[in-house]
Amino acid sequence: MPANFGPPGPTVTCIVPEGVAIFLNLGGADCSTVEPPPFFGRDEDELRTCAATATNAYPIATQTLIINGQEVPDLTSYRSSSPLTSIVFPEDNIFGVSAGTAHFVNDAYGFLIAPPAPGTYEVVLTAGTDVLVTYQVSVQAPQIIEPEAAPGGSPEAATPAA
Repeated sequence: MPANFGPPGPTVTCIVPEGVAIFLNLGGADCSTVEPPPFFGRDEDELRTCAATATNAYPIATQTLIINGQEVPDLTSYRSSSPLTSIVFPEDNIFGVSAGTAHFVNDAYGFLIAPPAPGTYEVVLTAGTDVLVTYQVSVQAPQIIEPEAAPGGSPEAATPAA
């Protein structure tokens, strides 16, 4: 779930199918072999140092996460980093970098909420007295959408052959 980290934060409403875990990204940084400094590194060691340094500056200690009125303790314990990962940039990509392969490392605070039971959940991320983002999450049984029948045929006739 993406967040807007500038108070006052938005309220984001979403529907999650029953049985699906919810990932919350609380903040952190990516560093890559194509971004300009301070988010640039030439190799895995530089990328790890870069991402960790940027995440160290993130104010997680001033933040509170509340799920349905219950505060999640010790947000600092939810920090992790990714393995060195490759990404292929196409021509005319949104980063404005040359087409080709780059590498990156992520270091961030985030965690998974195990698949919650059907119902409504409120997830609020605050910094001091400022609300950064509020999520109104509705967990519902998945909807099954049946294909429409083709004119003069059965629903199977409207489904392309594999």
